[in-house]
Amino acid sequence: MYFKQFPSFLYDFKYEDGTTRTEVVKDITRNVRVKKDILSNITVYDTYDLADGDTPEIIAEKYYGNPEYHWIVMLTNEQFDWLADFPMTETEITKHIKRTYNPTLHSRNWYFGEEYSSASGVNEVKLFWIIYDNPVPFDPDYIVAPFDFTLSGQTTDVKFNYNFTFPDIRHGEPHNDLDMATQTFFQILPYPIGKISCLTSTAVVTGTNSAFTTNQFVGMTLYTKSGVRIGKIKSIESDNSLTLTSNSTVAITNVDFDYKILGTPVGDLTITTTGRENNPVLFVNSQGYIINPTTTGAIPVSGDTLHRQDNDRKRRIKLVSPSLIETVIKNYEELL
Repeated sequence: MYFKQFPSFLYDFKYEDGTTRTEVVKDITRNVRVKKDILSNITVYDTYDLADGDTPEIIAEKYYGNPEYHWIVMLTNEQFDWLADFPMTETEITKHIKRTYNPTLHSRNWYFGEEYSSASGVNEVKLFWIIYDNPVPFDPDYIVAPFDFTLSGQTTDVKFNYNFTFPDIRHGEPHNDLDMATQTFFQILPYPIGKISCLTSTAVVTGTNSAFTTNQFVGMTLYTKSGVRIGKIKSIESDNSLTLTSNSTVAITNVDFDYKILGTPVGDLTITTTGRENNPVLFVNSQGYIINPTTTGAIPVSGDTLHRQDNDRKRRIKLVSPSLIETVIKNYEELL
């Protein structure tokens, strides 16, 4: 209805092939003056809080009894883009936040390392990676809430899919960390706990005081501590039972064990995260001014909170009183 009564004129559209096509178009330049003048006599407005699912048409129907007056709702608030200017529903804002703060990331530069740890008393296998497509670099000062992440990749010998939490503190030491300057991460992979036993006539390996707590061992090759290969791990049934891809190569009873990830990295390492939206994107003081995160009294504002606040601010709109709607329509007609 808004543009319906705008004057029309002929306009020549010229194409690359040299042809010209004349069309009848609306003079939308009138819109500039209309926006300024149509509400010139309105000084007091009612307020309305948008609910999920509200559209300008629905609001106009509820408030004015005519969905054709949707343009008055949008004109009054100078909101003309329904996707950008109006609030998202709870489902939409939740998806938007998760998508914004948890993009799928990748590393071309990733590798395994091994280092003896006096804290754990074992050789720790570490996975290192540098993300090349992160839109916002990771900053330890802005990681105050744990988030989960998954590392997916493959070597020339095995595919893997590991789930971890950042930060990961076990046995009094960090099991993952970040070098801010180089954006290099490392993650200590689970190391053997307890002792194992197995027979050459079966693929089942049992543990004593063991902790096969995750499937992160799946695909790795199991060895005795002395270096004898036992077999590749196919599945983990419980803390004290796992299954090899084939029968054990050796019969052992209550011996220390180790594992290795064989092969060299192939292709990209894929990193997916959940929960990063719960970490701060800025810090403010008690007056609400943005300050440095290391400043005393700095209050973190998470990405989730910031997006929801911005979304909620769009919920409060103003409306021309129904008693003045005829005045608005009259101004509109006179201007055209």
